[in-house]
Amino acid sequence: MPQQSLRALLIEDNANDAELIARELMAGFDVSLTVVDSEAAFLAALDPSVDIVLADGESTGFTAQDALALLHARHADVPFIIISGRIEDSAMTMVGRGAADCLTKDRLSRLGQAVQRATDERHLVHAKRAAENALLLAEERIRFAIEASRVGIWEADLQSGVIRASEMLEALHGLLPGSFAGTIADFLERVETADRPAIEAAIQRAHAERTDVTAIYRTRWPDGTVRWISVSGRTVYDEAGRPIRAAGIGQDVTERVRLEEQYRQSQKMEAIGLLAGGIAHDFNNLLTAIEGYSMLMAEAMRPDDPQQAHLAEVRRAAERATALTRQLLAFGRRQILEPRVLDLRDSVRSMGPMLKRLIGENVDIVVTANANPARVKADPGQIEQVILNLAINARDAMPRGGMLTFDVSDARLTIADARSGATVVPGRYTLLTVSDTGQGMDAETQARVFEPFFTTKQKGKGTGLGLSTVYGIVKQSDGYIWVESTPGEGTRFSIYLPGVDQDVQPAVPRPGNESLTGAETIFVVEDEESVRSLVRKALERYGYRVLTAATPNEAIELARTTQESIDLLISDVVLPQMSGRALADRILPSKPGTRLLFMSGYTDDAIVHHGVLDEGTPFIQKPFTPQALARKVRQVLS
Repeated sequence: MPQQSLRALLIEDNANDAELIARELMAGFDVSLTVVDSEAAFLAALDPSVDIVLADGESTGFTAQDALALLHARHADVPFIIISGRIEDSAMTMVGRGAADCLTKDRLSRLGQAVQRATDERHLVHAKRAAENALLLAEERIRFAIEASRVGIWEADLQSGVIRASEMLEALHGLLPGSFAGTIADFLERVETADRPAIEAAIQRAHAERTDVTAIYRTRWPDGTVRWISVSGRTVYDEAGRPIRAAGIGQDVTERVRLEEQYRQSQKMEAIGLLAGGIAHDFNNLLTAIEGYSMLMAEAMRPDDPQQAHLAEVRRAAERATALTRQLLAFGRRQILEPRVLDLRDSVRSMGPMLKRLIGENVDIVVTANANPARVKADPGQIEQVILNLAINARDAMPRGGMLTFDVSDARLTIADARSGATVVPGRYTLLTVSDTGQGMDAETQARVFEPFFTTKQKGKGTGLGLSTVYGIVKQSDGYIWVESTPGEGTRFSIYLPGVDQDVQPAVPRPGNESLTGAETIFVVEDEESVRSLVRKALERYGYRVLTAATPNEAIELARTTQESIDLLISDVVLPQMSGRALADRILPSKPGTRLLFMSGYTDDAIVHHGVLDEGTPFIQKPFTPQALARKVRQVLS
């Protein structure tokens, strides 16, 4: 076996003795020996690589006592062995002061054993110290990790019921360090009453099935704050299978619970929106026929015909149903938007007189805005609908009067501003804040306030579609809407719409009393028979020649075989086999000069992108009246 390497320092002023000592060391070690006889030389040679110090106990210049004192001051853990001619009291005293051993010069044969013992002892001390340091470091890392992760630790004696909690677990329950001491029953007092049965059932189930305990509960802090805590633990059983001890961790999962609830709410709103949009689409076809045929019948009767009153009631019911379907489309983000750049300050101010008449004299309306332009790109009619619905909602929340405030300001949103399950697109926004001093809402009502048909009003006082319409319009305009409310302290709606740097676009003037008649040839493609028939009859009454087709294939064949020119193609956007846009692309090459008009009951990517009408695309929204259709046809042809 290779010899153990040894770095030794010898204090000796006798060359012969030094040679003898060196020979003994080399017999058992691969030794590197430095001999010194002065304090300066000793200090120069002493460094951390020295394994052992040997000193002549009889030296008179630089003594062993001096060397031992210096060694303790510099490297206290280096073994120190005294070698003397004879064992004296002074040598034994040095052993008591820390020297590892004391040998006489006539027993140098034992030097190797003494050195081995001393170095082994040092290695053991080093190993022990290293293990202690590693343990302390590991404990520190664990403590830091637990504190950084805000995980609390608990332990329970299931025989006595005594439970102990770490300071972090106490903090998670809103308690001061060291303030919790008691039993499992005392701990359950920190749990909201409604959640205690679930905790107890989880414990019983874990013991019965020999599984880990997992549970989530609410705890109320002394200041009234409610936090969600998730606990998990493992149980130890005795030989008889009785649970005797349990330990585990607890974490604050309040934010996770909130995010999960927000996500569920967002998913629910999306699902309801899809359903609402689908229902509204089918109803719009029916309402187009009801309204259109009612108007055609009314025009065919004498003004004094008693049936006119009945038809008027039918039309009023159809108009109410139309308003409902439009609200459903707004919520489901399936309406057609025709946006333009507008200043939101002007939109709010222009509605002031109408709002004052609508809201009543017992509610003060205050409008504030900063000096900067508040330009957004949105559908002006839809923005007016948002303002109107929020104002009506605020009025109903203030039956005894109060203050309604509209404020327009600049804002910036970051990812950190996301609320209600939204994924925020960071950037510059225009903020419209609508605040009232009304009754306010509790948390449960706020969670459902944008759901269609949800209302806290008395039966017959509202449809429950006002705020859901606002929600859909804001979302379809690439904006965000959040509500903050406290019972008895009022409500605030915050609407963020993306800001733009374009110039404000003037409103398009409304058409005057132009003639609605014509003699052009119009090709109508609509798969709903009642709507197709209505459009044909209505246009023929205004003098037009009308061709019809129920499917795209039938329309393509008819366009191919007819010799006459087609002045206008009116097509439903959603057709079997292909979209209205695709149909137009097939027909127009063979019929150059044909103009287009699309009709639909909801959005479709064929002519819109995210509900925004492609610029320059003529469109009429279902349901429509014969007169509205004739006016739109005349505009397109002219």
